[in-house]
Amino acid sequence: MKAQMESLFPFWKRFEVEYKEFMLPARDGVEIFTQLFTPEEDFKGPVVVIRCPYETEAPPPELHTGFVAELLRAGFALVYQHCRGCGRSKGECIPYNNEREDGLALLDWIRQQPFYANEIYLSGGSYLSSVHFAWMDAAEDDIKGAVLDVQDCNRYNILYRNGFYKCGLHGSWAVRMYKKKQLLKKNFTEDSFRILPLTEFSRAVFGEEAPFMSEEFRHPDPADPFWETPDGGGHFKKALDGLKFPVLFITSFYDIYTEGVLDMWENLSPESRARCALLVTPFDHNYRGAAEPLVPYANGKIESVWPNFKVEYLKALRENRTPGFITPGNVTWHAQHEGIWRTAPHLTDGEKKVVLKLNPGTLDAASGEEKEITYTYNPYAPAVFKGGCCNNFGGQQLQDAPDSRYDIISFLSAPFERDTVFQGGGKVKLKVRSDCEDTCFYARLSYVNKEGKCFCMRDDIVSVAGQYPDYVPGSIVELVLNFAPNAFKLVPGEQLRLDISSSCWPYFLPHRNRKGNFWEMERCAIAHNTLFTGASELILFER
Repeated sequence: MKAQMESLFPFWKRFEVEYKEFMLPARDGVEIFTQLFTPEEDFKGPVVVIRCPYETEAPPPELHTGFVAELLRAGFALVYQHCRGCGRSKGECIPYNNEREDGLALLDWIRQQPFYANEIYLSGGSYLSSVHFAWMDAAEDDIKGAVLDVQDCNRYNILYRNGFYKCGLHGSWAVRMYKKKQLLKKNFTEDSFRILPLTEFSRAVFGEEAPFMSEEFRHPDPADPFWETPDGGGHFKKALDGLKFPVLFITSFYDIYTEGVLDMWENLSPESRARCALLVTPFDHNYRGAAEPLVPYANGKIESVWPNFKVEYLKALRENRTPGFITPGNVTWHAQHEGIWRTAPHLTDGEKKVVLKLNPGTLDAASGEEKEITYTYNPYAPAVFKGGCCNNFGGQQLQDAPDSRYDIISFLSAPFERDTVFQGGGKVKLKVRSDCEDTCFYARLSYVNKEGKCFCMRDDIVSVAGQYPDYVPGSIVELVLNFAPNAFKLVPGEQLRLDISSSCWPYFLPHRNRKGNFWEMERCAIAHNTLFTGASELILFER
């Protein structure tokens, strides 16, 4: 059947493509809905593979995004598949569980088709990248390149940060996806994650046991061998080991996977990294930027500097030339508030270490007299924040006023007197004490513009027992919280703000103030946590 593409690009000359639909049997016999777009009859040439879990009942071909038309006009075919249990595919959607076998089965089918010319390319963003990570450790030589957006191949990082379950990233998404065509009604709100004990979560929400989620709750420790098994995403984690084909990786500074994607880049072998490139935009999981982003970044939208960048990258690979705008072996990032893009092999820490001491209400170059600030942390009424920074959905958001609650302690720097560019990671060192056997501390870094509006940038959360397993209530310890790399400029009149708390709802599951696996706990404790000002500090790096 021929599919007309005029509706996608009305200013282009009308043309037609060959379009076919298939119900392909997976290796276990389940039928998977697959679409084939080719630019002409009897086509034989490069093919791009996309597998998606978000389709409904297979829109007609002209309703696909303009990316399809761009690929076809560039001489690529496209194989587009609905993931198992999604759209028009049969079977049950259990996130991650079948993507390896289903992806390998699709590749086997492609290699038997008349259009196959020993040239396959991969494309996908977020979960659409995960479906490729699932089998990439077994990639054959006909995989020639890929564009993989906003996704971490380490499953632990998707679910947890330092042992804290990411309700605001994986949690709600997983509930929506689980058996999405079978369980149409689910007894779920954000507060469902606060069920005690969490062993009852699956039955309360789904009306049945869901091992897909229950097993993940059981393993909050990144060192747990579970994360090396197939159920824990072991194959995904190995996706980049010995990577032999070039990949354009993409993230943004406020993506849900910023740190994970940067870590993937650093962990590539030198040989693999030399073939690949990493692009970092200034936005969030929508790395292209909304029509009217909350924080406008001049010259920040990638299409404004590199139009049709995905197709242009794949074309460059085929033509054995350097892609436009980015350079293999390098990170290209948007320097926020500078309005420029920078390129280097690594996004390194700036050369100058900047230390700001936490004094009562302020961030200062010098520490004042050491003082104690004690607040009550009640897990039944956790502190609420806006925006997921770069660890959960929501990215940058406008923040509430400083000290907005009894359990949020805010520190504000003096207005900067000169342009200051920060680049790289950061950390917070907190001198603390608690009257519980375990508790946690949370830090959120924001900037305040000259109009007094405050926007979040980075956050981290750690437990006391996570850094001091033998912690004794009443003891004083130093905790270290780490921020993902960033690159931004502050101008005269702007300020930094640091909020310290012991919870961040609805993004992280509230700590119960008890030792042990949160999954099994039937009750919480109330903690009285103390922060020592004058002895705690924020560390950033100035370029």
